[in-house]
Amino acid sequence: MTIPTLYTDRKHKFQLETLKQTRISNSISLLRLVVFLIGIASSLYFYISKLYYMLTAVSLAFFIVFVYLIYLHQRILDKKNYYSSLFDINVLEIKALKGEWKSFLEKGESFIDYDHNYSYDLDIFGDNSLFQYVNRCSTYLGKVRLGKILKSRLFDKDMINKRQEAIKELSPMVEFRQKLMAKGMQKEIKNPKELLEWVKEIDKNKLKLTYNLFFKALPIITIVMVVASSITRAIPYYIASFLLIIQYSITLLKAESRVRMVNMAEIYSKDIKAYEGMLKHIEANSFKGALLTELKNKLYNKDNTSSSQVVNGLAKLVDLMSDRRNLGYSILNIIFLLDYQFLIELEKWKVKYGNTVEGYLEVIGEIEELSSFANLSFANTDWSYPIINEGSLSLKAVEISHPLLGDKGIRNNVYLEDPDKVLLITGSNMSGKSTLLRTLGINLVLAYSGSCVCARRFVCPSLNIYSCMRVKDDLENSISSFYGEIIKIKKIVEAVDKGEKVFFLLDEIFKGTNSMDRHQGATVLIKQLSRKSAIGLVSTHDLELSKLEDEREAAVRNYHFEEYYIEDKINFDYKLKSGVSQTRNAVYLMKLAGIEIKE
Repeated sequence: MTIPTLYTDRKHKFQLETLKQTRISNSISLLRLVVFLIGIASSLYFYISKLYYMLTAVSLAFFIVFVYLIYLHQRILDKKNYYSSLFDINVLEIKALKGEWKSFLEKGESFIDYDHNYSYDLDIFGDNSLFQYVNRCSTYLGKVRLGKILKSRLFDKDMINKRQEAIKELSPMVEFRQKLMAKGMQKEIKNPKELLEWVKEIDKNKLKLTYNLFFKALPIITIVMVVASSITRAIPYYIASFLLIIQYSITLLKAESRVRMVNMAEIYSKDIKAYEGMLKHIEANSFKGALLTELKNKLYNKDNTSSSQVVNGLAKLVDLMSDRRNLGYSILNIIFLLDYQFLIELEKWKVKYGNTVEGYLEVIGEIEELSSFANLSFANTDWSYPIINEGSLSLKAVEISHPLLGDKGIRNNVYLEDPDKVLLITGSNMSGKSTLLRTLGINLVLAYSGSCVCARRFVCPSLNIYSCMRVKDDLENSISSFYGEIIKIKKIVEAVDKGEKVFFLLDEIFKGTNSMDRHQGATVLIKQLSRKSAIGLVSTHDLELSKLEDEREAAVRNYHFEEYYIEDKINFDYKLKSGVSQTRNAVYLMKLAGIEIKE
């Protein structure tokens, strides 16, 4: 079965399931209305007939049935939303296969950093970005982790290999990955910072034995007195009334504090349930790889209590506290002091498990992030996993292409190895120079994430990526584009001077100054970088720089792109060729713009 067919079949399957749950939901809604109307009619009949025992029994029976139908209806709605999410996920994947991923809403804009070493230049975040293409995380922490990984080389060779193993294992697990994502989509996307602070916030007073005994014993005494006073005259009714008044007064004490707790419960109710579902889903699956096994093991406490059981305990308490706004709850609260009972249990839960929740959510985020790269691998069967080679400062890319261009990408071979440490790329405008630089950079970002790359074979060492490609004027800080470029290049020079192993991408360096200074500065910079632990690509229109290939200390090799003309129309093949560009198209493009140039 082809991948498009798989996603199409799954889309139809979950569409049918969604429609089925919709029909069941509508039927239960109708049944609730019927039960309500019959219950009202029956109650009125027995009330008018003065059959009060029957009135009580029938009213209670219909009330129980009605409440059960509400519970059942909510479960069906949850199922419907879950299947609807699975339907949406497969629609999304079909769009991605067609190259329509640029319409996806999650773009990682919050991670955009114009001063970052490479992310802005390489389109890692924002419109038409790598994040937008790769991301399949539904939780806040999952997206943050994915963004962090794409912004920095966090892992050494061993960890990259472990991540590759995990991503390869997750790649064919379409059912697991999609269900994990769908369960996460049943929540509102919020930063869990406040929730994590709340579950760690402990009120020690509520844990004191005297506090516990008082609020456990008082309702029991009150209930005994109420029952006793109604059965026998030996216990005056005013004693029971007095105890109820005391309990009512207690419910008014520090009500704001309890309301805050209830509000927190309501705010994060859906999130907690979604996290519980995601944890249960992860726990139910077996993994073979070391990294995935380690992550799953983190979901079990020393007493072998699972994370889903822990979060389920919190979910139950949150549900009970969320019912506080009901009229029935208000009455029961006076009798049983429910607010205090639930808060005592909540504090006990916090003491036992409060510090574990953050770790559980981080595991969810990490598996989501790994699943995002696994989804990328599953959809691109012609991509390969890179080999991280720490032995030498060399890079070999066979049939490499830009991962965001899809079928439109042109594959090229790129080799960077001694004695050639710098590839100087010349060529006319729009011929593909900048795209080649971004192709190498963005594939390196994927490689260091443990992901597959858009190449038939890719071998690279662990390098810190630096680029100088897009430079903007910063009027607020009075920084011109040329000075902005200087700042970027200074970061690269400082990095290599500190002994960092660097991969650099320089696109038309020093373009903001005159040709003489540009040539002199570029010559010195290229020679300086080639003497250090650095390799990279430099694109330029300055053909004079190509003479550096003849200077041994420069360690430069010339490559170029070229255009060709058919019926006086410009065309590009975007194929990288050895040597220096011999073609120009600037005059042709100026004429297209309406500039009259006499040749």
